[in-house]
Amino acid sequence: MKNFVAIDLETTGLSPAHSGIIEFGAVRVEDGRPVERFARLCDPGVAITPEIERITGITNADIAGCPSEDEALAEFLDFVGDNPLVAHNAAFDAAFLRAKAGGDFSVKVCDTLELARILLPTLPAHDLGTLSRHFKLPALTAHRACEDAETAANLWLALLRLIDELPTPVLDEINWLLAGGRSWLARLFAEEGRRRALDGLTGKRGGFEYEELFQNFGHLHQKRPAQQQQDLAVNEKLK
Repeated sequence: MKNFVAIDLETTGLSPAHSGIIEFGAVRVEDGRPVERFARLCDPGVAITPEIERITGITNADIAGCPSEDEALAEFLDFVGDNPLVAHNAAFDAAFLRAKAGGDFSVKVCDTLELARILLPTLPAHDLGTLSRHFKLPALTAHRACEDAETAANLWLALLRLIDELPTPVLDEINWLLAGGRSWLARLFAEEGRRRALDGLTGKRGGFEYEELFQNFGHLHQKRPAQQQQDLAVNEKLK
């Protein structure tokens, strides 16, 4: 999964049925390195509100004379092709692309938001800005499609490194929980499990043994008071 296209859209609102796309952005990554970028402003035939102007910095004057939404969409779909796709909060982008492209878009998009919530559950938030600061990613202009796509690409690669560093017992548990699923998440973690098996990694990963991993949680368990032990013994006799 180091070969993919990261994508992002800027829109006039949150509803795919009633809002338009004003900017498409994509970054093609090969072997973990960005090799090509796509950025296209377009005129969706829907006015940009002052709120959207404030968030994105894109004005109605900026999109005047730009290609139509359909024209830009066709270019965008041609750029992404049949590559694996990555986005942050992918459900949003995928919903717009399905609404606008219909049967021309059926690709599932891997979600850095969903993956970050699994790998970094203790972070106070999982928005693109918070995760960028956590991983010290290059600072890029927020809420512009190509820049956000590039940030999502860097974030995806950082999250893949976290998967690579997972102790094998933790990876096994995740795969057990996802077993039988057909989501991209199940395939991603299963592929890491297969890779480790092929590498001959058995029981140890990242400096952890199964026994060591369990012992690390020993401080969470307190010894039962003597009276509690006696009560348990009496209860066992009464059964």
